[in-house]
Amino acid sequence: IVSMRVAPLACILLVADAVSGSSGGSSPLLLSARRDGGVERMHAETSRPPLDVSTSLRDTLYQRRGQADGGVQTDESEANGGEAVTEVLLRGVRLRLAAFAGWLRAQKLGLWLLLATVLLSHSRTRADKGLELRSIQRQVSAMDDFHITIVTTAALPWMTGTAINPLLRAAHLARAGKRVTLSVPWIHPSEQAIIFPGGRLFETPAQQEAYIRSWLVERAAVKADFRLTFYPARYNKFHRSILPLGDITRFFDASEADICVLEEPEHLTWYHRGPNWRHRFKLVVGVVHTNYIYYAQTMPGGGQIQAALMKPLNSMLAAAYCDKVIKLSDALQPFPRAVTCNVHGVRSEFLDIGRRAAAPYRRFTRGAYFLGKVLWAKGHGFLIEYLARQREQAEVDGDDLLHVDVFGGGEDLRAVQAAAAEAQIDLTFHRGIDHADAVLREYKVFINPSASEVLSTATAEALAMGKFAVLKRHPSNAFFFQFTNALPFETADEFLAAFKFALGSSPAPLTAD
Repeated sequence: IVSMRVAPLACILLVADAVSGSSGGSSPLLLSARRDGGVERMHAETSRPPLDVSTSLRDTLYQRRGQADGGVQTDESEANGGEAVTEVLLRGVRLRLAAFAGWLRAQKLGLWLLLATVLLSHSRTRADKGLELRSIQRQVSAMDDFHITIVTTAALPWMTGTAINPLLRAAHLARAGKRVTLSVPWIHPSEQAIIFPGGRLFETPAQQEAYIRSWLVERAAVKADFRLTFYPARYNKFHRSILPLGDITRFFDASEADICVLEEPEHLTWYHRGPNWRHRFKLVVGVVHTNYIYYAQTMPGGGQIQAALMKPLNSMLAAAYCDKVIKLSDALQPFPRAVTCNVHGVRSEFLDIGRRAAAPYRRFTRGAYFLGKVLWAKGHGFLIEYLARQREQAEVDGDDLLHVDVFGGGEDLRAVQAAAAEAQIDLTFHRGIDHADAVLREYKVFINPSASEVLSTATAEALAMGKFAVLKRHPSNAFFFQFTNALPFETADEFLAAFKFALGSSPAPLTAD
């Protein structure tokens, strides 16, 4: 931990040392030039008198209250008063830390030397990192050539957001003239059978690379003009995701060390063994895709304790390995140095489908569908609950049951099918297919009751195809509510009302924007 982030005690000594140096003595982090018997001596004294912080703070607060009572309080005096209070507090903290540093040097010189060495190493690392960040900033500003390395946690034919979006990102950056490397996981064929649809397996990475490049040209109409590499990985049934094996950074040479985009940085670094990504690349940007806190709360064997442990772990890893973090929505936990921004898009194929769907003669021939991996965390339980409520109402009112076609496979498929049968609702299950498949183009209403998404790729694709999207009112869906065809809901009754409205109405055509 100390090698990645300075320890709290080391922080104390760093501040204390600066204060000691400004008090008239020599800096305790500097070795005396004088040597005695080959042993370097350290010299420092703290001479400032102690300060009663509570008294000074009280006096400052009384002074501010007097200004307010006199009717002279303004925004400026408010700000000045706040700065004065902060200065008093900081001065007291500095002096107390200086006193502690002096005591540590006098009583525990060995420990002080050890921590001072760690601090010096950390300071050099920070200085080197600052130079690298300024260097890459100049390169980008001057439109100089630089390399972008993208590392993700999934690969086609697994039709998941972390496989598709990074692939499209790499392709479009390469089309824009950038030098790009995309690194994806390679798992054994026996594990491919668990997650790859349609029984499609690859004996070698070269076979999978050929499939990925072919898919990119045929389905996204983009040339795969970038370097594609694989790193060894395993599919973990407990986490229900792919985890890297060993040190991934060793697969990149010096020419690829400018900018690194870590897709799911916390996921990639849970078991990272190797150099710090921030030391390996000039700039590291993490794009957070998945709400792992929600998964930890809802997955078998999980719960509030596991979620409570995962939250600080994810934050610490992002702080240690990323210079900047991009959250796709505010459904995610807070991260250090983070901004919330949608950096995803959809394939042009979906927009073309949407334009054709807006033609006057075009009509949707099918009703509602739900597309996604079949996991309880994806919202299938909510869908069953809502449709069960509609069945109860239909029995009273004599209405027909609402029907939904569910596309996808996953570990919870059998359990979801059993729950749907027990609830006596009208769900039909189909294998997972590409969202742009001709079969799915005929549906008018996309259903997504999930509360675990961060920014649903399937929802974006459905809206791009000109469909209605019935969505839970949730921070993960906030981006989509600007679109006319997005129908938000909060309760089961609102879900059913939005569902029925969509079935009986026509979606608004896509605008030029």
